[in-house]
Amino acid sequence: MADSHQEKKKGRMPDEATPNTALPGDKLLQVDRWVAVGKLSRDVAHRLNSHLTGILTYAHFLLNETPETDSKREYAETILKETNRCRDIIAQFQEFARGDTSEAIIVNLNEVIEKLLLLLEHKATMESVKLVRKLHKRLPHIALNVAQVMDAFWNLMTNALEAMPKGGSLTIETTMDKVNNLLVVEFTDSGPGIPQKDRAHLFEPFSAIRHQHAGLGLYSTYWIIKNLGGTIEVKSKPPQGNTFIIKLPPADKV
Repeated sequence: MADSHQEKKKGRMPDEATPNTALPGDKLLQVDRWVAVGKLSRDVAHRLNSHLTGILTYAHFLLNETPETDSKREYAETILKETNRCRDIIAQFQEFARGDTSEAIIVNLNEVIEKLLLLLEHKATMESVKLVRKLHKRLPHIALNVAQVMDAFWNLMTNALEAMPKGGSLTIETTMDKVNNLLVVEFTDSGPGIPQKDRAHLFEPFSAIRHQHAGLGLYSTYWIIKNLGGTIEVKSKPPQGNTFIIKLPPADKV
């Protein structure tokens, strides 16, 4: 009741949604499924890594056998890069399933975002999506695990691209909430928006609301942000797109 009172007190609009972590009786099945995922994660990760090792081996072979002047080298390099990213995601999934807390380092959040945008540029261009940067130049530093936060932000950014199959724009903006001393990151897409009836379930495990992709994507993002002492919410006004808003404490507040 206290949480509900606080939301009303803050004047939360009906088009906003925040993660609902309460698990009444009808949600227990989802909890059981999540526990099962935790128990199986080590075996699944071992099996997947075995196959990925084979892919990496052949990709290295192709790269070594392809002349530097041959344009096909780019294919092998892409296979290597994406396969290594898969291995990183599996490792993060194992940590997440175990509930481990990884070591945090002090970084500039804008630099983390720039790295992600560099990785996303080709995919965005292919899908006719314009990437717009609005990064606050004097953003305070923050303590975080870079790999985990990159994965959390990557989930939001790729979801945004998938929401715009006919092209559009994705704006990433960083600002400082000076009143509450929080870093703010906003991801705004020009897609169709998320229907109000779906927003309450957006951060649940195995949710298949966006594009029928059931899994841990936004659920994982939520817990990564939560473990950093932050919050995440979404504002959506169909058909005008979505804005995911993340607020994080700076290093001097952790």
